[in-house]
Amino acid sequence: MVFYFAMTCIVRRQMMSDWVVINYKQHKTAGWKKLTNYRFAAEPVAPVSVAEISHLLSEMPLAFSRSAETGVFQLVAVQGLRPGDNVFLSSTGHWAGQYIPACYRAHPFMVMKETSNNKPVLCMDISSEGIQIPAADDDAVRIFDSAGELTPPVSRIVSYLSAHYRTMELTRKLVAQLDDLQLMQHWPIELTTPEGEVIPVGGLFRINEQRIRELTQEAVYDLAVSGAMAIIYAQLFSQSRLKKLVNFYNLQGAAESAIEIDSIDLDEIFGENDDDIIKF
Repeated sequence: MVFYFAMTCIVRRQMMSDWVVINYKQHKTAGWKKLTNYRFAAEPVAPVSVAEISHLLSEMPLAFSRSAETGVFQLVAVQGLRPGDNVFLSSTGHWAGQYIPACYRAHPFMVMKETSNNKPVLCMDISSEGIQIPAADDDAVRIFDSAGELTPPVSRIVSYLSAHYRTMELTRKLVAQLDDLQLMQHWPIELTTPEGEVIPVGGLFRINEQRIRELTQEAVYDLAVSGAMAIIYAQLFSQSRLKKLVNFYNLQGAAESAIEIDSIDLDEIFGENDDDIIKF
């Protein structure tokens, strides 16, 4: 048995969801309620941006995942080592870590590229329990006002998503720069079950340190100027977090018949007991 996931897992949430472009004609009566849990984030990796890496370093390993269709790499935070896993979610769907990746903050809204013209558009997941068409609850926030404009709460979400979209686009360019220099290599990861079975985990990539040493001075300079060097250092420094992630699975396996997973102290496993961590 092999646990394998590539970038297809990143879009797992999108595939299981029903994303539609928001427009007044179809959604003028729609409403939205903030979700009370993160069950929708039950996935082993999350796409992240260069703006987040300083906050992720204290908790999650950073890696790269490659699209099986296009071969394009993306920077990801590793949240689990099995399909459908996110060890930072409690059994009630609450986030048990210190930092929540930006891609989850505005759910069930997302900025996506429209297939016809490749331009970013505001979308919502109409399968989410947070979306009501028409708005049914009195406390549901309307998406549009009577004049056909986005309401202030939704406008604030759009501002947040627009900023996040820009940082994600920048991150994709920086990761492409790393790929052009052939700095990616497969990251061999293994899980050992309580019975002693070794299970390979495939689909993740890391920085090839030997290739870095072989770069020309000009290439190193270009990486420093563009900002891609920050991703290199962050990924290398974050690799030690993988051991913590594996430890979680070892504890989980040992405790399955004795305790609730919620009683495992994630701060002790992943954190540095830093109460002053900045929230992105």
